[in-house]
Amino acid sequence: MAWLHVTKAAKMALAAVFLALAGCDASSEGSNASTANSVDSSDTKKTGTKPKTFFDTLSATSIVVRVDGEEITKADVLAWWDARVQMYLAGRSLTNAREAKRFKDSVRDRSLAELVRNAMIRSYANKKGITPRPERVKASEKRIMSELHKPKSSFRSFANSMKPATGAMFVKMIHADALSEAVIETLSTNDLYNVTEEEFTNRVEFIRVTNERTDATNKIVRAKAWNARQEILNGAYFADVAKKYADFNPEEGEKWQQVQLDEFDGDHPLCTWLAKSEVGAISEPMDLEDGISIVGLKMKYPGETAPDGSKTLDTYEIVRCAFHAFDRVEDYGGDRASIVKEMLEERRKDAMLVLRGILEKECKIEFPNGNDLFKTLGKNPKKKKGKADGKPKTTEKQSQEKAKE
Repeated sequence: MAWLHVTKAAKMALAAVFLALAGCDASSEGSNASTANSVDSSDTKKTGTKPKTFFDTLSATSIVVRVDGEEITKADVLAWWDARVQMYLAGRSLTNAREAKRFKDSVRDRSLAELVRNAMIRSYANKKGITPRPERVKASEKRIMSELHKPKSSFRSFANSMKPATGAMFVKMIHADALSEAVIETLSTNDLYNVTEEEFTNRVEFIRVTNERTDATNKIVRAKAWNARQEILNGAYFADVAKKYADFNPEEGEKWQQVQLDEFDGDHPLCTWLAKSEVGAISEPMDLEDGISIVGLKMKYPGETAPDGSKTLDTYEIVRCAFHAFDRVEDYGGDRASIVKEMLEERRKDAMLVLRGILEKECKIEFPNGNDLFKTLGKNPKKKKGKADGKPKTTEKQSQEKAKE
């Protein structure tokens, strides 16, 4: 057991969720008996389920982490975890057990990170005497019910429809929105709820000017791509043209890839082009994720048919001549509400980044059972032969030569 400020590993665990405003625990209490009792049935000893991670071997009342003295137990993590799943299913009107398990597995690590972050924010708020305003608490309740597509349902009735421990954690989770906003209000120099007419006008003008410059630049890039394609059609080798024009991998020229159509959405430009093209075809310049590209179809490998009649997808071998392109700023079709929403979200993110920096310096975190709780049991990384601790092994001859120096 060791006290530590937020380590590099802990920072990495928290980074992915720290900017989210939802999911902060607004209560100053630690774990409670009802939470611990509600998850007793999940203990591996009672269910007979073989533990997959070290976390699975812990009892419900085991302390997973302490944040400035506040204890978070395994039961707390499980309750938070279950609340996230219930919210996910409710928002999608799903009751499929397989879908629930898939989502639950994906947010396990995140649940612990959110609980730690919330405890850090709560500790900071307590030190500064910051409390959420009642109207903000009500606004958080109303907002989550709208997001769950239950605007006419009661927040409390929805919480009561869950298991007691899960419902209690859900309430704490949503009420913490107000605490989080109350904290970042003190750190932001901007209004987090309103945009003035002048600020909105300046934003619209920024979008217009930026997109005009982007369109002009991309027009030049696209013209270069058309010239490159024409040289290929006139008989030049694809690789030579790529070395001459491409912005990506110029030392290698063309970019080789093997793709299948299920790697893309149905209306993806590359997917659409491959489905209708024959081997040897050269595409017109198309917009892809990393810019503008000319694509050449080198080979097509038909999928194999299994004994049961099912067939694997065809595989396409392609080369690309890729060019830099610049993304336009989302203008939302000029919709004022959408533009204002984005402006306020950016302000909250900026304030949360400031808060994150403060908490990483001030908060003390203790992991009584280590901070690698979700590592798969029985799997240890094998060290590469000839290396130790990531450093090349020094031979006896090298040691003798170094000693002579």
